[in-house]
Amino acid sequence: MRVAVMQTAAQAILAPALSILADTEPSLRVEVAEVPPEEGLFELSARRFDLVIAEQYPGSAREHRADLDRVVIGRDPIRLALPPQDDARALARLADRAWAMEPRGTAARRWAVEQCRAAGFEPDVRFEIADLTAQVRLIAAGHAVGMLPDLVWTAVAPTATLVDLPGAPARELFTAARRSTAQAQRHRRGARRPGCRVRRSLSRRYSQTLGAGAFVDGSAEPVAHVCTHGSSGGRSSGR
Repeated sequence: MRVAVMQTAAQAILAPALSILADTEPSLRVEVAEVPPEEGLFELSARRFDLVIAEQYPGSAREHRADLDRVVIGRDPIRLALPPQDDARALARLADRAWAMEPRGTAARRWAVEQCRAAGFEPDVRFEIADLTAQVRLIAAGHAVGMLPDLVWTAVAPTATLVDLPGAPARELFTAARRSTAQAQRHRRGARRPGCRVRRSLSRRYSQTLGAGAFVDGSAEPVAHVCTHGSSGGRSSGR
């Protein structure tokens, strides 16, 4: 079973999901590669992978292809990430800041730029970095601001000030498999169905992450989380 995962899924839910899978399918061999969602979905159709974990941003739906079967595993809130002690509380106040964003051509980059434009400015993207861990470090050190999904903070205390965005946007996380493979697995009664097992393990682990909050060990507290736009205190429960 060959699986393509994006970075945040690899960091937050992959290892625990594989542990769950090991209990139910101990003989199943799973090979994993960290691959951007755009590339993973292409390679899925080319049969390099059997399953892909991908994302979809608000207002920017990915193409629904007849040969691919999708299953949604959860929603991941996206917030402004600012340096500690930063007092900005609205996106419009960040027009003169240096930004850290993912590379051009990615769904994350397009969505983030659209949010800035809707707030009335063109972002000054000085750091074009796919690695969200590197973005976090730049923001925590005061060199940039950004927009980050909550999965970045799984099991760790946020090192940035987190500010809710208008409308509480969240990206949708989903798995995709070739439709022929998915249909065959559903109709093979009594046979092992590795793709379905992997999907269930991922969904179960993500549900556990949502239930426990972004830092799932329960011991960490964020540097600061500022609720705006009608939010109440504390971290959002919808994760």
